[in-house]
Amino acid sequence: MAPSSYGAPGYGTQQPQYGAPYGAAQYPPYPPYGANPYGVPAYYAPNDRWNTMSIVGFVLSFVFCPAGLILSIIALRQINRTQERGKAFAIAGIVISAIAIVIVIITIIFVIAVGVYMVNHPETWNGSYCINGDCVYKDYGDSAFTSLAIMPLAALIG
Repeated sequence: MAPSSYGAPGYGTQQPQYGAPYGAAQYPPYPPYGANPYGVPAYYAPNDRWNTMSIVGFVLSFVFCPAGLILSIIALRQINRTQERGKAFAIAGIVISAIAIVIVIITIIFVIAVGVYMVNHPETWNGSYCINGDCVYKDYGDSAFTSLAIMPLAALIG
């Protein structure tokens, strides 16, 4: 049989090359996935600046809670926008300030409640006491100032 000119090329012959013809414009290959095609480095150096407000807010959270809370919130918003360092200080300042404010509010409510109770039950702060309806009244003096100012101290001392 005679070899056909339309069949597969014989062994040892080179395959034709496909692509742009010689002399046509050659475009550079696409960059790999994730690389920036414009030649700008894709890695940006981290910002080494510290947010001063986050540190001040953290310190003030121990000294003056409301100012520490406000400054820490402002600092956290700035850090999220500018990518500065100090995010942990800002979050810690917010948490510490919030906990301290709650403790202060609970303490104020407790002091007011104790004060109201003592005003309504004067026998508790002048040394008098009642057990099962039997009351013992102690008198430490005639003066109203003595009974109001010194008697609570005398009751605490013993």
